[in-house]
Amino acid sequence: MKREPVLQRQGNWSQAFSEFLRARADLPFAWGGNDCCSFAAAGIEAMTGADLMRGVPDYSNAAEAARILMRPLEDWLDERLNRMSAPAFAQRGDVGLIVIDGRRSLALFEGHLLYGPGQTKLARAKRDAALMAWAV
Repeated sequence: MKREPVLQRQGNWSQAFSEFLRARADLPFAWGGNDCCSFAAAGIEAMTGADLMRGVPDYSNAAEAARILMRPLEDWLDERLNRMSAPAFAQRGDVGLIVIDGRRSLALFEGHLLYGPGQTKLARAKRDAALMAWAV
């Protein structure tokens, strides 16, 4: 059942999103600071002002992340955003679910690409790699 969006993009969201991606361009992957969940949440916060990670305990490794974010990523996002019927409808700044190195990972749509935290810097994937998408 589709519900009304809880989040609203702010008037300056486009510039804020561009600045967010520039600021993250050379940051390496880091659990709890620049992993896929915290990356997507920080990008959403830049566009909307809403902190989706508020109340999520700190974590610093894969085991802690799995324990704290036990539910599948899709459930976590479904509680906060509207899932799209197809990733092809995703717009700039929306959230996508992709598979990187056999792991489900969140990324943000930007044109014909998705961006997410890579091992040493911002990683890119083609937008058609998205398995699911959520509107911001």
